[in-house]
Amino acid sequence: MNQLSIKARLWMLVAGLMAVLALATGLLFQRLYTTNEAIDSIYSNQVVPLKQMADIISGYIDGVLDPVEQAAAHKMTAADATKAMEAGLAKVNTHWQAYLQTELFQEEKNIVARAQPLVQQSLPLIGQIIEQMRAGQVEAAAQAKEKTLQAVMTPLLEELENLSNVQLTNAKAAADASKAAMHTLLWVMAVAVVAVFAACITAAHLLIQKITGSIQHAVHLAERV
Repeated sequence: MNQLSIKARLWMLVAGLMAVLALATGLLFQRLYTTNEAIDSIYSNQVVPLKQMADIISGYIDGVLDPVEQAAAHKMTAADATKAMEAGLAKVNTHWQAYLQTELFQEEKNIVARAQPLVQQSLPLIGQIIEQMRAGQVEAAAQAKEKTLQAVMTPLLEELENLSNVQLTNAKAAADASKAAMHTLLWVMAVAVVAVFAACITAAHLLIQKITGSIQHAVHLAERV
């Protein structure tokens, strides 16, 4: 090291700083990419399913159960109730199948395993009530809802609510993990910057000492001459 010229030492210092800067930039971009992937995952596998679950619950309550009650209370015609129930059931089926295509956590899979039989059990019951409503048998449809369908819908809606809660919990956990990773990266970057500055100051001090030493040596030789 002592045999190197001042020019070589300056180039080594610049090269070292550039290498550290490139490494820090690479780590930053890698972390940003990972964070972006995590955000996409949160949106696709937690936020979207939350909306799907809200639509499913709404489809059952507002699209299937409520029209029967409205028709029984003479606030809706049987024909309108039939259309509303068909639309509600179609909405439920569409969003339920879309939800099953998302990436499910194990806890979600466990709840789906309990909910799926209830979904299948409800289909013929809802179909029967729709046919009764289409035939104008409003009272029979209301009785079928209270005696048979409600017994299935109550636990099914509870499981759907459980799914919503799990999605909220998982979304928060994923967001917290991504935030913690970013904070860790920022601390590492801060420490790296401090270390680089310390190395620069040390190298500059040593370099200055070498330069001044060489100058003093040259002056001393000149004085002797």
